[in-house]
Order: sequence, then structure tokens, then C-alpha cells
Amino acid sequence: MAITKATLASNVFTTFFNLINSNVTNPQGGAKWIFSDMPDRPFDDDTNYPIIIISPVNFVWENFKFTSKRAMLEVRIDVLGTNWGTTNSGIGVDAYFDEIINLVESSRDTLRGDGLKFVQLASTEFDTYERGKIKVHERRIVFEMEYDFDTTNSY
Repeated sequence: MAITKATLASNVFTTFFNLINSNVTNPQGGAKWIFSDMPDRPFDDDTNYPIIIISPVNFVWENFKFTSKRAMLEVRIDVLGTNWGTTNSGIGVDAYFDEIINLVESSRDTLRGDGLKFVQLASTEFDTYERGKIKVHERRIVFEMEYDFDTTNSY
């Protein structure tokens, strides 16, 4: 996907969405399971999980060279499910967590071809909380990268 400074936020999000959506098996068949924020529908049943949330991209511009800038980007991906490990009821949060990290790491050449350089795992977190009638396990993955672009001349 062609990433430009004019489409930075939307195209970086779309790049990660397409990468995950095309390579991570949807356990819910045709149902939507990748979102940009927590869906409004109630998630009070195990069959609604797992879900993946790719948050809007955070970035800041830095001076890079005299006529160019560098955007330092952060992509946050949350994996939510009802169990940590794989059980009879399905694949656990940790399996998707590992799969996404490996997918992004093994796709660095493709991401670089899209203009995203130095993609690296910046941090991970985990949490457990009650949502409605069920216990939800969450794993957060944060990737950092950069995108270089020419500045717009103004006189």
C-alpha cells in the first residue's frame, strides 16, 4: 500500500489491518473480529471472543535532513479473549499474541517496501478484567517504526 505523508495515519492503520486480516485465521468464520476500537455491541458471551483491536496510529514528526522529516510511529494492537492458553473452547490470547508478533517481524521487508522502516517490538502488556458476565484476558502489543518524507516547501 502506498503510504504518503498525506495518508500516514489511515494507510499505516490499513497496512497493519490488511496484514493481520490476511494472515491470522479468523476463529469466528465470517464474523468481523478486527476493530479500530472496542465495539459498541455487548460482549457478554464467550462466543464473541477473541477480538483484535488495532488502535489509531500515534505519530510525531522530527527533523531528519534539511529538506525532509521523519515520522516516528506507534501501532498498538490489543488481543482480547476468554482464556490465556489454547483449550478445548478455542485458541487462547497468547497464541494470537505470538502469531501477530511473529507475523509483523517476518513481514519487515514488506513493511519497508511500504515505507515503514525499522519496525520493532517496543513493549507488551497484559491485563485481566470483568466485562459483563465473563472474565476477559488482554494482551497489548506496541510496535514502533519510522517513515521518512520530504517537507513541503513554503516561501
